[in-house]
Amino acid sequence: MGSRLLAFLLVLAVFLLLYKLVPFTKTYWHYIWPGALLAAVLFEIARTLFVFYLENFANYQLIYGSIASIIILLVWIYYSAFIMVSGGDRVCPVSSLMILTLVSLVLAFFHLVGPNKKIN
Repeated sequence: MGSRLLAFLLVLAVFLLLYKLVPFTKTYWHYIWPGALLAAVLFEIARTLFVFYLENFANYQLIYGSIASIIILLVWIYYSAFIMVSGGDRVCPVSSLMILTLVSLVLAFFHLVGPNKKIN
């Protein structure tokens, strides 16, 4: 149980740093947490299910022979990339939505208190 918790915390730290350092924009930690937590949970679930599938159901060696490990690696990379993008997708709209809301509030404020124009 302790090793699984340590692995989860390590994966969470990796996703936090990935979502903080990779974007070419200023990011804030409170926007990054939900996406990184989601990605870490999904990654651990996917890892457990993938290992279970490989141990119990997959017969890659029987079908593909010596290149089975390459195919398994490519499938795992695909799943990992999907999880990484899914978590990043959750990080981006939160900050974009906050910026869009702030801009719309500022525009509404200036519209309400702006100079009155005469209508001919």
